[in-house]
This record gives sequence, structure tokens and C-alpha cells, in this order.
Amino acid sequence: MKITYRPEIDGLRAIAVLSVIFYHANIEIYNYKIFKGGFIGVDIFFVISGYLLSKIILVEAASKKKFSFKKFYTRRIMRIFPALLALILISMPFAWFYLVPSHLIEFSKSLISSVLMLSNAFFYSNEFNYWAQDDLIRPFLHTWSLSVEEQFYLILPIFLLFIFKFQRNNLIIFFIIFITLTSLFSATLIGSQFPKLNFYLPFTRIWEFTMGSLISFYEINYNKKSNYFFSKIITYVSICILIISIFVIEPSINHPSIISIIPVLSTCVLITFINSNSFIYKIFSSKIFVGIGLISYSLYLWHYPIFAFLKISEITQINFKNIILYGGLILFISILSYLFIEKPFRNEKKYKKNIKIVLGTCFLIIIINSIIIINNGFQSRFESLIGNLNFKNQSNILKEKNNIDLISKDQIIYKEKNFKNIILVGDSHAESVLYFLYEELKKNNKNFSSSIIYGCPFILNLQLVDKSNNNTVKNCSFKRQNERFKFINEQENSLVILFSRLTFNLDEIGYGNEEFEAKEEIKKNIFQNKEKTLKTLEQRKKIFIKEFKKTVESLVEQNHDVLIVYPVPEIGFNFIEWTIKNKTDQNITIPYRKFLKQSESSYDLLNSIKNENVYRIFPEKIFCNTEKEGVCLTKIKDKLLYKDGNHLSLYGGNLLANEILRKINNN
Repeated sequence: MKITYRPEIDGLRAIAVLSVIFYHANIEIYNYKIFKGGFIGVDIFFVISGYLLSKIILVEAASKKKFSFKKFYTRRIMRIFPALLALILISMPFAWFYLVPSHLIEFSKSLISSVLMLSNAFFYSNEFNYWAQDDLIRPFLHTWSLSVEEQFYLILPIFLLFIFKFQRNNLIIFFIIFITLTSLFSATLIGSQFPKLNFYLPFTRIWEFTMGSLISFYEINYNKKSNYFFSKIITYVSICILIISIFVIEPSINHPSIISIIPVLSTCVLITFINSNSFIYKIFSSKIFVGIGLISYSLYLWHYPIFAFLKISEITQINFKNIILYGGLILFISILSYLFIEKPFRNEKKYKKNIKIVLGTCFLIIIINSIIIINNGFQSRFESLIGNLNFKNQSNILKEKNNIDLISKDQIIYKEKNFKNIILVGDSHAESVLYFLYEELKKNNKNFSSSIIYGCPFILNLQLVDKSNNNTVKNCSFKRQNERFKFINEQENSLVILFSRLTFNLDEIGYGNEEFEAKEEIKKNIFQNKEKTLKTLEQRKKIFIKEFKKTVESLVEQNHDVLIVYPVPEIGFNFIEWTIKNKTDQNITIPYRKFLKQSESSYDLLNSIKNENVYRIFPEKIFCNTEKEGVCLTKIKDKLLYKDGNHLSLYGGNLLANEILRKINNN
């Protein structure tokens, strides 16, 4: 059987890539996201890949009775890597000039993982959320799908050739169907408990590829001319379902899951039954659709980093007005990428030379980015603007400097006997005072321990839930909070320091900044009761206030003193990145009246807690109305107080920690 070119497949690729691009463009009308299911374009690609590659392998094996693994893998390398490596090389200078050291380190790690075909593992292990808009600033997040596809390439020929040797069609179909159903069942099961693992895991994606394999196997062995009327009806129904899916399906389905079979099956039907005389075929095989399909890989590669760097280089988000301009830029670059990178490297006569170029470039990228990681992102690039600002997490600084005992991922402890225990409990805001407290209390032979979980303030009887899919956030569940409470109570008669980003958790919205027109930050993880029945912000605030008070009361009842740190003034945008982008050391300040207005709910809550065993620290007394009336500072004597839009720098955290120590010593 000869493999013939099917232009309508390229047309289907065009649908897939455009849906993904429109999804990432985040196009909204009256705050309604239009292409909310555009992410299924990746699944369409997976089905097409499974179909085409399975057909190539099975036809070649059947006709030549011998399959060349070397030729197959060389083709795949030449298909994927040249354009990817070109993108990496062009992106690296932008990252060097625009990314702060911590982000540059993360960027370099993502490039290395992309080259090693492990992007999906990297982004999962770092708990990056594909659905979150704030993760759009990670330029290579989209390469997770390339890694999944590459991992599939590694096993597909081995699997197909193994079952091909049986030469029993029913047995082959049984194997493929068994793997398809097992993978689909696993995706549905894992998705309900571990949605991020499910999204990035290769095995929960295999069923989408093997659905394509089933089509190719059917086509090779059993394909008969189907009734024209039947083909016409079923393809019209399928394209309608596919388009509706792009507009309707939401991330909350824990994709991929059983619902994902709707667009996947629709794609399979279109590949199998589309008739060359039908209207859909004429559209899909038209010059514009085929043209977009031919450059679909380059479009997919380039669109995401372009969106990311545009967002990184501006304070405001991409707006609808600029979509046309950005779309034209993406299209132009993708055409160049296809003509001058993709096509030349697919020339089989030059494979020997080109494979050396690809492997050498991979090695160079790994070496350069390893040097960047080893040198902590070369912070000296911006020293004239931001000084010697340390971007490392303070827990990592302590781990490097002291041989301390890590109880768990989020708990650090230092102990000496016969001293009162001091326990720091909170989220990433609490970490800003961790280093100084640890060092000073250690000098004075005080017991010090901490339980810091990023994004998770300590509050009993409530759990954090991902707003996009209503799943419990594992590191901030009832179980995790109870473990923290138990950890505190194991240390009797303690002073518990409660420090978290309270305003953000209570009001579910972060600071904007009127001076710089920075948008307010909308909270993506919200507090819920056990039944997850709190539908409105008003309901959630009411319960939050009640349970926060109960948490403090519970600590006091267990003979602990409680020191509450009031809200830290927030800038409203990452002014370190802004400083670097604009190459300015402008002294940005925070309007004090705005801080008071934004913190009103938090102050009302904390002020309502009346107990002689509860003490208070007010960060505003350090940062506001000191050098200048009516403003809160972001730097003191050219030393930056913040490392982003709301987290204190090591210097700012030390100032606050010093105030906490004074309070401790006076009580």
C-alpha cells in the first residue's frame, strides 16, 4: 500500500494550531473567554501524529518486511529539533536582557529539559499550571506537548513492530484497544485526584495517539468505500462537535478525561470518513487551510514565546487591539521558519550533515544554560539597577549556609533544649523573615522552627481549591493544615508567628497600581469548606473570618502565644522586572491611602481578635510614612525592600524580622 498525501489532514492541522493560538491569546468579549476549549488543538495534533506515524511504520514494515529504526528516528529529529533549536537560540538573548536572575535560571532549566525531551516532567515537577494566565510568562511551557510526542515516538515503532510480527489482525487490534482503554481509564482516574500529573503524564495521553493508530490500522486492512451520504452526515456532525468543543470545553474537566473523547473521536471520524467530494474536504484542502497546516508546527512553536516575551516586556497584558499585529508577526516568523529551517533540514540527502549540526547545537545549548544556572542567573547584569538583590528562597539560603534539618519540603527546624519555642507559620510572605529570625534566634540559643507552605496561610477547617477545576490544592488541604496544627502542638508553650498574604486570601484580589495602570491580580486558588459549597465571595469571606478567628483561639487554648503580622504593603506589579525592562532606578512608591483601603478587610478581621495572649506587628510602621508622608517605600537608602510585586527582599524581610525580634524580647 502506498501512502498518498492528504491535503485535508493539513487543513485539520490548521484548525488545531489556530485553536491553540487563539486560546493562548486569551481573547475575551465582555470578560467572556471565546476560545475556552482551544487547548484541545494539542489533542487533535496527537491523534494526527498517531495516525500518520502508525501508517508510515505499518506500511513500511509490510512492504519491505524490514523497518529502519535509524531512518525513522532521524526523520523525527529532523522534523522536531531544527525549528525548536532555532527558537531556543533566538529566545536566549531576549531572556538574558529581560528576565531577572531567578526567572532566567528557571528559563535555562526549561530549555535544557526541552532539548532532553523532558519538558513535561520539568513543568510537572515544578508544579506549573498550564491553565493559569500567570504561567504564560514561561516562554517554553508549551514544549511539554513536544516532549510527550517525542516520548511517544520512542515507543511507537517498537510497540507496533512487536505486535506486527504476530500477523494476526484481531490480536493487533486487541492490543491497541486494550492500551487505548487502559490509558483513557487512567487519565479519568488520575485526573480526579492529580490533575497536573494527569495533564503532563505521557501514559494518560497515549490513548489519543493510539486512537490515531487504530484509524491507520483500519485504513490499511479493512478500509472500504463508505456510503457517500453516511460519510457526509457523520463528517458534518463531527466538525460541528469539534468546533463547539473549541468554544465550550473548559479546563475544569481535568483534561484529558472521558469527556476528552468527544473532540478526539470527532477528529478520528474526520480523518476516516471525510469524502473528497464533500464541502468540508474542499475547505480543509483549500490553499489557505493547507498553507496554515504546512506551517502549523512553526506556528505552534513561535506563538507561545512571542506572547510570553510581549507580556514579560510590558506591564499591561496583551489587549485585543494588538492581537492582529502580534498575529501578523507570528505568521511572518513562522513562514520564515518553515521555508528556511524546517524544509531544508528535511532534505534526506543532507541528513548526515544536518544531524551533526542538530546534535552540536543541542550540546551548546545545554552547556550555555548550565553555566547560567551554576552562576545563579548572572545577577551582575542588573547590579547598577537593583543592587545585590538576592532572589533565592530564604529556605535555600539557609540550607546552603547551615546544615539544618529539613523536616519536610516546607518545614525548617533549629532546636536547643530548655528554651521557649518560637514557630513561624505561614505562606511565602512568612519566608521573607525566615533567614534573619533563624540566624538571630540561633545566636541567642532560642528554639526556632517553621512551617511555610507557598500559597497556603495557616487556617483550620478550610481548604484551598483550584477555581478553574474545583480540585483541592494538595499542599493546602484539611489534612495538611491539621498536620501543621499537630506540628505546632508538639512544641508546648510556644510563641506562634502567623504571617501570610492575608488581604489576597481574604478579598481574593491582589493590588493594582493606579500610577502604572497595572491590573489587579485575581486569585486562582480560593478557600472552601469541606463540601465546597461556598459559591460567592461574600460567603467565603464570612467563613474565612470565622475560621481564622477560631484558628487563633485554638492556638491560645493549646497554651500558645500568638504574634500576628499585619499585611505588608504591596506594589501591584513586579517592579524589579519593570526596573530591568525600563532600565531605570526610579524610586517607585505605594500610596498609603491605597494600602489602607486595600487592607481594610484584613485590619477589621485582625483588630477584632481580642486576647491578652495575642500580639501584633504592623509592617506599615516600617515602610510607610517614614521618609515621606502619605507613601510606603519600595527602597531605603538605595536598598530594595521588595523582590517582586508583593514579596519583601532579604533586606526588607530583615527589617521586618528585626521588629518581630524586638516584640519577642519585650514579651
